[in-house]
Amino acid sequence: MAQRLPPDHDNLNHDRAVWAGNALATFMQQTGTDQEGALCDLLADVMRQPNRFPLSPKRRAWLSALKKLTKAVEEAEKAK
Repeated sequence: MAQRLPPDHDNLNHDRAVWAGNALATFMQQTGTDQEGALCDLLADVMRQPNRFPLSPKRRAWLSALKKLTKAVEEAEKAK
């Protein structure tokens, strides 16, 4: 059975996945983080950005939503 992929309105989803993979590989190389923890560590570092760099209201809203999602995942992990 073929994997069903999300809609790709601008035909860039594959490219974006490659870019994200490259960014994650660079992060792992620069920080020494292993593959299992790299994505969480990278997202945690991204969430610290507003403390150090000014962000647009749209990016602040995105980071706020990411923080809420992260907290929900952490709480779900603790409940297991």
